[in-house]
Amino acid sequence: MVPRTGTAYVGLVSAVWFRVAVWIRRRAGALIRTALIIGVVAGVALAMSAGARRTASAPDRYTRAAGGDPDFQITQQAGLPLTREVADLPEVTSAEGYSFVLSFPLAPTDGTPLLDLNPFAGDDDAGGARVVEGRFTDPDQPYEFTVNRPLARTLERRFGTEVGDRFEFASYSIDQVRGNVDISTEAPALAPFTATLVGITESPAEFDDQSGGQLVLSSAFLKAHPDIGIVQSLISTKVDGTDSRGVLDEVHEMADGADAHAVPLRIVSDSARRAVGYQSLALWLVSGLALVGAAVVAALIAARALRVGSGEHAELRSLGWRRRDLMTERAVEGALIGVAALPVAALIGYLGTTPFPLGILEMFEPDPGARLDLVVLGLGLPALVAVVAAAGAVAGGKHLRPSRAAAAAAPPRVPAGAGMPFVVGLHYAASNAAGRRPWRAIAIGALGIAGIVGAAFAGSALTTVVDTPERWGVNFDSMFGNPYAPTQDDLVTPLIDLDDVSAATGAHIGSVTIDGSDTQTIAFARAKGDLVPTVLEGRVPRTDDEIGVGAEVARRVGVDVGDHVEVAGVTGDPERMLVVGIVVLPGTAGNGATMTFDSYRRTNPVATQNVVLVRFRPGTPASAVEAVSAAVYSPPDSLATPLSIRALERVTAAPFLLCGVIAFMLLVSGAYLLATSVRVRSTDLATLRALGAEGRQVRAVVRWQAMLITGAMVVVGVPLGVIAGRLVIRSITTTLGIVPTIDVPLWLVVAGVVVPLVVAGVLTIIPARRAARASVAHLSQDR
Repeated sequence: MVPRTGTAYVGLVSAVWFRVAVWIRRRAGALIRTALIIGVVAGVALAMSAGARRTASAPDRYTRAAGGDPDFQITQQAGLPLTREVADLPEVTSAEGYSFVLSFPLAPTDGTPLLDLNPFAGDDDAGGARVVEGRFTDPDQPYEFTVNRPLARTLERRFGTEVGDRFEFASYSIDQVRGNVDISTEAPALAPFTATLVGITESPAEFDDQSGGQLVLSSAFLKAHPDIGIVQSLISTKVDGTDSRGVLDEVHEMADGADAHAVPLRIVSDSARRAVGYQSLALWLVSGLALVGAAVVAALIAARALRVGSGEHAELRSLGWRRRDLMTERAVEGALIGVAALPVAALIGYLGTTPFPLGILEMFEPDPGARLDLVVLGLGLPALVAVVAAAGAVAGGKHLRPSRAAAAAAPPRVPAGAGMPFVVGLHYAASNAAGRRPWRAIAIGALGIAGIVGAAFAGSALTTVVDTPERWGVNFDSMFGNPYAPTQDDLVTPLIDLDDVSAATGAHIGSVTIDGSDTQTIAFARAKGDLVPTVLEGRVPRTDDEIGVGAEVARRVGVDVGDHVEVAGVTGDPERMLVVGIVVLPGTAGNGATMTFDSYRRTNPVATQNVVLVRFRPGTPASAVEAVSAAVYSPPDSLATPLSIRALERVTAAPFLLCGVIAFMLLVSGAYLLATSVRVRSTDLATLRALGAEGRQVRAVVRWQAMLITGAMVVVGVPLGVIAGRLVIRSITTTLGIVPTIDVPLWLVVAGVVVPLVVAGVLTIIPARRAARASVAHLSQDR
């Protein structure tokens, strides 16, 4: 080949730009449509990536916005709060506190005390709390209070309460607290007062605290009522260059500070960060797949828009153009499409971050609303232009040889007696206009369907886990008793004789250290029936030297069934015990341990069977359950949902979000490629019309083509999706140490087959109608 001179290159460049300019003028409308579609698809992927980054960084950003984590929290067990005294210590840089006070609002309807809430007094902005409506209390006004969102919703539902409403309060005295007052029966000793609701707040602590409603009276309230009953005070403390021990030594010398102790504290707790981590991981998976899908869809759409016909290729060859010259031209045109798509992609990538973090995790976002992620946009937008330009270069470098491709593609087998629309539709589905098998498009579609089915299965299974307590160890109907206090009464024996009780097990919920690791435990003693902890592997403990551990505990301390561990309780004396099972326990799921009650008593001699687990016979009337509940007091929410399950609950939306993202991309790309396929087949369809085909037959051809291609995708994609979903769920349940949930719902398989075919049929309506209504002359125009 003769090398080109400098003049020849200049001429070629001019020719390229001339053709690009002509292409823009002739196909401006198609360019805008193509850029719009690519921009929307890319914007969705960018929004997902920015949302994942926003979710992952939310706890740290919230903590910085709140002024940083305290170094520790001082818990003062009784007396007037020492918040001011702690703040005045030279090594303390700041101290905020609030006290649990026995002062309850009265119902506006009948004046009864609202005891099902937690009343505090002090700094209502402590712990990173923020106002969502109204304002914080004025520290100089004693009769103002704020409530958190759960309590605000309850008050609004029951009484129509709004910010600015006034409530009368009834209060118990400090002498009543010292006498172990029973607020359910004893009357308040202090005079009532009236306070105004000035704001509704939200705090990251509400993620972990399942006790629900909380109100905080102004810090001036404690000065105005020094005789108010105070149960406990919590003081968040920041220090300069010292640890908690030095501060505690000084606090112990203060009045009412002798029994104070310090615990670590974070504004966003470790369990909350774990939930954020779960959602972030799920979103990164979604965004990764979305980015890959967006790149594939953008490349396919750009390649279709920038394809080179065989006639055009031959003409350019005759004028001295080389393959790389045409690749350069198409790359420039592709880059222009990419640049035109940038504003749409950037706008959607910005606005699409608004709902993140998803669900209840939005409480960890310090700046709600859309968020501009310069990192994602800075990397994603240039990548978008590069992908579209590369797709254009590939499209320009393809040599269309219809004769060779058609010869290589064997005609599909046609069932005997099939009608013309099916035969032609099968032929179109089996090979494109160039005669090539459409394996690439089918493979991409199959992977998309697999992603949708797998994500739907994972989301459905996760929802089942969260909504089915049996999966995380609650294999009984009710728990009675108070796990927070010892009991002198026998709670178990009276239940054994009840005919409605089929099984009863006495228990104590406590904790021990296993090989130095603090672990919550349930010590059990079977009294009736065979109500024991759920076992995943091995068996439950039977003797005093045996223990069952959760899967998370087993991984943490590095043991398995058959190994020995050192177990220590309050006595401090270690006991060597044999691990006989991997168990799932209520309250901890896979992060706890179980042993016999007699075994636990060796590590904690004062332990009592203060709770009883009960399983009722089928058909037991509600009145019988209520009778037992009335006889045995049980605090509300005394058995909390395991933190791992609560964290899992926060990510159940992510798989369905992935379904939506993949479905959107398949829908957009499918509609576009189907429309362009009809246009590419214009000559073939014109021939059919010229041979006498009716409009309904042409519509049937287009429908059969789409349905057969979609059917091939479904046959491959649905089984792959089911397999992938099962693997994901098995991995999650194994990690959390809960009962596996891998049953494949029939509705999912049916939907995975039917929905794509229905959608494909709907997408063919407009292209098929246009093909059927167009004249032969119109269909045979240059493509």
